[in-house]
Amino acid sequence: MMRNLEIERVTLAAQSVGTALKCCEIMARYAIKERSAFGKKLVEFGQIQCILAESFANASAAWALVYTTAMRIDPSKRQSLEAASAKLVATGMTDAPCG
Repeated sequence: MMRNLEIERVTLAAQSVGTALKCCEIMARYAIKERSAFGKKLVEFGQIQCILAESFANASAAWALVYTTAMRIDPSKRQSLEAASAKLVATGMTDAPCG
């Protein structure tokens, strides 16, 4: 049962990473192509650049942790700490960036 919990944690983490990466794509497209303020594209503002960069960095780091953890899951060896860490990092990416 505990091994199934590890797999569920990594699966949830992977779903969160996928959602985060799609959000980064949407944010970047909006800031680069769709939105202007004060006669400039949104992406030209430093705070927006910070938000985009930090969001992508967090999603990429979470992806790396989830991918590494998923590769290590093996029926003969427990990966509870890694699975819990991957879930914690991947599902906690909603914290306010650049703050």
